[in-house]
Amino acid sequence: MLRNEAKRLWHFVKGADNDLTKTQKETMFIQILEGLHQDEAKVLLGMKNKSLNKMYKGLTDSVVKEAFDWNDDFMRNEPVQN
Repeated sequence: MLRNEAKRLWHFVKGADNDLTKTQKETMFIQILEGLHQDEAKVLLGMKNKSLNKMYKGLTDSVVKEAFDWNDDFMRNEPVQN
């Protein structure tokens, strides 16, 4: 399931893991895809290819930011302190 593999996705964030080689990352990504249901693998590939908005009509930056309470840098908004 994708939620079980999510903990490994940080390896693929640009600049997050400089210890693994490109080949190691590619192998890990393929293993993740092979372990997922076909529909979940399509979603993961859509994320990687930045094409989820084509798969899911209405999915926009603003919708994601609102859903996760993110700012324009896609970081969590800090709570307002009084």
